[in-house]
Amino acid sequence: MKQHRKSIIILFLIFNIFISATVSSVYATEISGETAAVSDNILDVADWPTAPEIVGESALLIEAESGVVLYEKNSRTTMYPASITKLMTALLVLENCTLDEMVPFSTNAVFSLPAGASHIAINPGEELSVEHCLYGLLLASANEVANALAEHISGTMENFATLMNNRMKELGATNTNFVNPSGLHEEEHYTTCYDMALLCRELIKNKTFLKINGTTSYVIPSTNLQPLKRPINTTHKLLRNGSTNYSGAFGGKTGHTDIAGNTLITFAKRNDMTLICIVMKSDANHIYSDTTSLLDYGFSYFKEVSISDSEISFDFTENLISNSDYSLYNNPNPTLSLSDNSYVYIPITADFEDLEYTLSSNIDTDNIFSKITYTYNGHFVGEAYLLTTTSEIHNSPKPEVIPDEETPLKIIEIHTTHIIIFASAVILIILLIVYLKLTRVARIRRKRIRHQRRLQHQKLHK
Repeated sequence: MKQHRKSIIILFLIFNIFISATVSSVYATEISGETAAVSDNILDVADWPTAPEIVGESALLIEAESGVVLYEKNSRTTMYPASITKLMTALLVLENCTLDEMVPFSTNAVFSLPAGASHIAINPGEELSVEHCLYGLLLASANEVANALAEHISGTMENFATLMNNRMKELGATNTNFVNPSGLHEEEHYTTCYDMALLCRELIKNKTFLKINGTTSYVIPSTNLQPLKRPINTTHKLLRNGSTNYSGAFGGKTGHTDIAGNTLITFAKRNDMTLICIVMKSDANHIYSDTTSLLDYGFSYFKEVSISDSEISFDFTENLISNSDYSLYNNPNPTLSLSDNSYVYIPITADFEDLEYTLSSNIDTDNIFSKITYTYNGHFVGEAYLLTTTSEIHNSPKPEVIPDEETPLKIIEIHTTHIIIFASAVILIILLIVYLKLTRVARIRRKRIRHQRRLQHQKLHK
């Protein structure tokens, strides 16, 4: 009885996987490298916490690791970014330079700035290390530093802009066009909150960036032409000590031009949940209140829930999953395991049991058997993976499994007897369907013959 029950579960799960693989599921607000359909209105999900009203014309609040969207407003609408552009410049510097490289400042890099543009008074001919340039770029938002870094990497700022756009496309951005490394206003220099979120998710993986970006004050030492030191401070008020500090904030970038208005990106972490908040085209009186309202909303009304600790739809010690496309016949002892470092991010009033899931087996990665995607009232809230490994020894004893301390796994093993049972069950079901079909045809045929005989009998007695 137990084996038959397992066979039924196998049939159900495979049917579920195949159905979900053929259905085109588009999650309106999943942040990833893939194209997703997103409304240009404030996020509208049934039973979603009521969001605060903000002044900014475009905004996005996401959980950094998963990309789950907690709030969005016109997140795909193109806006002028101003100096948050410098985050892309920083990424390319970190990917293409070492910190001790020396960066020369050309006359063009220094004197091509418009009046009023932020700077740290670098002179043509001065040289700063890449590390000192990054402090000037990210803390003081120095435009001549952005120019010099661009020339150092690509030769010209125009070539660097091409590099910027290519890298954004690699990250999945579809509505961005950068024409300079600083964000100073140009008509064809634009991006979206969505695209900047893709960039931010990549940047906060870099420890060097986090160290520099999270620094509130720094002193650039003397240079080849300037004997005096240059003290600089962050322009991001939420990072500063004092009344403007936001508890948990650890990085971000400010921006402003007369046309772009105020733009602001903020990274913050509380209770193991890391949020990225992006606000564009707000004003000086509301840019920080917009941001703090959204961060408070995210931390107060949402929670992180471990998938492996909560998932009961799959009993990995009992249920079995098989897929002939995954070379089960060549590797008769595969094992499946549920990734543990996976979470969903849901309203605090919701339970894990309120979520729906779909399975997808169309994954071009050898060790991933299937992806489990979770939604709450149709809104993407997280995902996990079924991972697979194979054993080369047939009918060998089950090895002792010692999961990694940071990634405990639930293990399931599939034997050849289970495959035979499954195949037998499928054959029996097919034979039963054929039998029922033939029986019905025969019954209809007998009924038709009896009817014809009655008609003939009636004619004979008239």
